[in-house]
Amino acid sequence: MRSAGIHHITAIAGDPQLNLDFYTETLGLRLVKRTVNFDDPGSYHFYFGDNIGSPGTIITFFPWPGARRGARGSGQVTTVSFAVPPNSIAFWKERLHANHVIAEEIGGRFGNVALRFLDPDGLQLELVVIPGNIEEFRRGTFKAPSPGSLEVARDVRIVGLAPPTLEVRKPEKTGQLLAEILGFEFVAEENNRRRFRGSGSSASSEIDLLSSEAGFGQIAVGTVHHIAFRAADDEEQLGVREQLVARGLNVTPVIDRQYFHSIYFRGAKAQRDRARASHNSSSPLGRLMNDFAYRFIPGTGDRTLLLLHGTGGNENDLLPLGRAIDPEASLLSPRGKVLENGAARFFRRLAEGVFDEKDVVARAHELANFVSAAAKKHGFDLNTLVAIGYSNGANIASAMMLLGLLKFRGAILFRPMVPLSRPPDITLGNCAVLICGGRFDPIATAQEVNALAELLRDRKADVEVRMQESGHELTDVDVETARDWLAASAIA
Repeated sequence: MRSAGIHHITAIAGDPQLNLDFYTETLGLRLVKRTVNFDDPGSYHFYFGDNIGSPGTIITFFPWPGARRGARGSGQVTTVSFAVPPNSIAFWKERLHANHVIAEEIGGRFGNVALRFLDPDGLQLELVVIPGNIEEFRRGTFKAPSPGSLEVARDVRIVGLAPPTLEVRKPEKTGQLLAEILGFEFVAEENNRRRFRGSGSSASSEIDLLSSEAGFGQIAVGTVHHIAFRAADDEEQLGVREQLVARGLNVTPVIDRQYFHSIYFRGAKAQRDRARASHNSSSPLGRLMNDFAYRFIPGTGDRTLLLLHGTGGNENDLLPLGRAIDPEASLLSPRGKVLENGAARFFRRLAEGVFDEKDVVARAHELANFVSAAAKKHGFDLNTLVAIGYSNGANIASAMMLLGLLKFRGAILFRPMVPLSRPPDITLGNCAVLICGGRFDPIATAQEVNALAELLRDRKADVEVRMQESGHELTDVDVETARDWLAASAIA
């Protein structure tokens, strides 16, 4: 494959009206399409770009009103860049200033001048001057540059995407994937930034890898959800999928998005987590049972930890966490089977914080059956099982407990919510539960955490709640708290 470059970039917004106004009124992009999120029909999906929605001009948003702010970091597209014509920077400085947007001029990066600023949700943007003859821009780098709501000469309008910045800890790994599978060519390096170019002729054919030791980013409002690369046709896309699978990456089936066909995968971070987690394991990199992709790593102790990831995670993500909490335990880590915009989850939600409870019940039974089958296959004792879940994973663990599906010896629930409004009246005797909430978490609020704790206590579980000085993200303090609690609890 030799990809022509970027197809589109999708980010997460907060207030839909603020998002719409900024990208059409301030930046002058055209609202190409307003539809719903295919995986979450209760949410909007905005497409901005040129008049005909050309690949390489499109940025899309999932607006999630009231959701928490994310954090930029390693493993993310940290900057979305737009291409503007030569001699347009003065106009854009004045334009942004008039709309109360603070912009910083950046010079010299691969010879290009740029303006850096934030959108209303904190997403980092750049307007990058692309060298060229002004007549080329008047003819159109893309066939139909969008007038949006910005009535200005074509000489200054945004003409499409420019090289985005992908921040990674190990650029060599991601660079290999770009070059060997997607067909990008390494063309330049400047300081800790490497530029790769696809086969296209526009600025959207390029991508920058920025080497960084920053912590991993947190995907939420004001961050990029995913970046999409162009494939020539279905045959080429299937070929790429086969190569990704052969490398051990987690890839979705081909998904029909009506406007295009897509596959979703996580690249360098998934490879890195897999390598670290399997360092002391002779087990295969991945298994499949009951249609669940999963990892099982035998331990030297009697206990088995059931590791349940959050939205967008996979069967590798919590392996280091499990090993940190109990170095001797066996680890069973399945991947959620529900996809939301390509991100794996354990059950459907109707909107942010609104669960499809019928699906919760069905998926909880399905997961419990998988765990029982895994116990038989791998020979571990279900009576020693401790569930460790984060966010969506904590919610499905809570659902299994409240439904009485598995006799958990204990559970550690990071940032959980109440998964069922009317759970059955059962008894959870001899089950110890640690709930770790975040005082500043706008999703799994203190009220939600305490409500879940009361539901479990009403069913005779021994529940301890710890509120951390954090938001929805998982912290080192959470890990230390969980490790100390497990070592000191009655289930130790």
